[in-house]
Amino acid sequence: IRSYEFVVLSIKYSVWVVNAGANWIMGSYKASTCSVAELKRAVEVGESCQIVDVREFSEYSAEHMKPSVSLPLSNLRNQVEKISKSEKTYILCKSGKRAAMAADLLADSGFRNLYVVSGGITAWRTAGYPVSESAKSIWPIERQVKLVAGVLVAGGSFLALAGNSGGLALTALVGLGLIFVAISDSCLLGFFLMQMPWNRKKSEF
Repeated sequence: IRSYEFVVLSIKYSVWVVNAGANWIMGSYKASTCSVAELKRAVEVGESCQIVDVREFSEYSAEHMKPSVSLPLSNLRNQVEKISKSEKTYILCKSGKRAAMAADLLADSGFRNLYVVSGGITAWRTAGYPVSESAKSIWPIERQVKLVAGVLVAGGSFLALAGNSGGLALTALVGLGLIFVAISDSCLLGFFLMQMPWNRKKSEF
């Protein structure tokens, strides 16, 4: 091997080692998981901790456990300063998926002592633990998406029956959008609705 090739290889190897070390230091932490029973015990004994609910505000307003605080995953990156790094943090959502994503985001921001609540608020409610419900709650995002999609399909169908070809295009567009949602497990319409004033806390404006 030529001397300059050896130098190049040495530099590349050094860069790889540095990057690997940085990734290990920054990305080695993985949040723990806990059951709703463990969370219940922590609340009952008055454990010094914070409980973060990362569901959208419309979901939180419908039902939530006390003393959790609402910090939606969709805007969590801009609200991390509201979470103390020195306290034990329990994270929950509807079932656990978004909570795990939130935990990864917080871990990347330097948070430790994170616990993802397995099963989320669904498991909490199923276990018979108390939830705070609102009589005037906002519809969940999923329900709002279904309403908007239904209105668009119905509108497109009526336009098509009236002889307007744009109605067929609108209906087809909604159908393709639903296929995309199923394949990607992400919903652009849902994200758009999350930004609407009625789906956000006043503190987020």
